[in-house]
Amino acid sequence: MIGYARSLFERHRVVFIDTNLFILLLVGLVDPTKISDFKRTRGFTVSDWRNLTALLERAHSVQVTQNVVTETDNLVRQLPDEHHRKLSGILKFLFESWIEIYKPGKEFFGSELHARFGLTDATLVRLSLEGLVLTTDVKLAGKIESVGGATFNINHLNVLR
Repeated sequence: MIGYARSLFERHRVVFIDTNLFILLLVGLVDPTKISDFKRTRGFTVSDWRNLTALLERAHSVQVTQNVVTETDNLVRQLPDEHHRKLSGILKFLFESWIEIYKPGKEFFGSELHARFGLTDATLVRLSLEGLVLTTDVKLAGKIESVGGATFNINHLNVLR
């Protein structure tokens, strides 16, 4: 599985990250011990965070949709206030090399894709045709695969451990 993940990163120069993994990344960067405490990351481990950071380091270009950024920013603000300044600094640092992209909602509203997945995930499904989407969402990954897009569920790395 690790070889498969490496081959995906070699084939796809652009990597997109979903909201759940972006939250995991930020919480881990604030304090890895908070991963098991924070309600949005309780299902993850420090090992998951390390796997994610290792994968992102292999990416040529990390791109994040405006929708993912907004959702993530709103949800990580549920961390105690004392972490907000550090979060803001981490986001500033990440976006010195990451790219934030915008896809208008009107491209998706009224579609079956939007009705089933919502705006954020509908955007990721479409972008999966342009790059690799990292996720832990089985439903999202299944849809991406069904349209011929590229996705990798980082939970598959845990199967090897």
